[in-house]
Amino acid sequence: MRAAAWSLIVCLAVAALAVFLAGIELRVAGVAISHRTELSLYQIAGDRELVRRAVVEYHRHASRGTGKAVLAALVPRTRGAIRDAADDDHSALDTLDEISERDADHAGIALRTAVWGFLALCALAAVLVFPDLVAGELRRRRVVLALIVALLLAIVGVAFHLGLREAVWQANDEVGHTVVGLGAGAWALAIGSVGAFASAVVVVIAGRSRSARS
Repeated sequence: MRAAAWSLIVCLAVAALAVFLAGIELRVAGVAISHRTELSLYQIAGDRELVRRAVVEYHRHASRGTGKAVLAALVPRTRGAIRDAADDDHSALDTLDEISERDADHAGIALRTAVWGFLALCALAAVLVFPDLVAGELRRRRVVLALIVALLLAIVGVAFHLGLREAVWQANDEVGHTVVGLGAGAWALAIGSVGAFASAVVVVIAGRSRSARS
């Protein structure tokens, strides 16, 4: 149980760090040129033209409503900081649905809100688990709350990864060659967020098994 809890903390750190790592990188012969030709999700959110392109691809993505639907279902069932962070991400996705591709400023604000909401969820999940983990006793209620937060993280993290992957595919398709690739940040977003959720599930199951034996 403690091993799974530590795994959760590590995955949360990976997911948070991924926002600032290269999500997209320019490549020559399949190799990234330098850090100057790399863009993180954080940098993309502040770039007007990149945000405009991202909005175009977001509107084309057929599965974009799935994550929104899950967030919409979970928000009314949560409270406090969890509800606030989840509501921010859901509102940001709503904004992206409503704006046009020309309205890059509003799109940039929505994307930055989603990014900061994602970071807030990472921090919140860590705060729920880490103090108890250090103290040596994980409280069930806080672990269950961490599981809910981790589920939200997985939804948003995978959505970010799919958005970056779609942007890379479209860029290469326009050029006709593989000149852009997914960076470590794109993979870390998916692996870290999904890994955090999987670890939280293990912690909850292990906790219930221990309670049943007691």
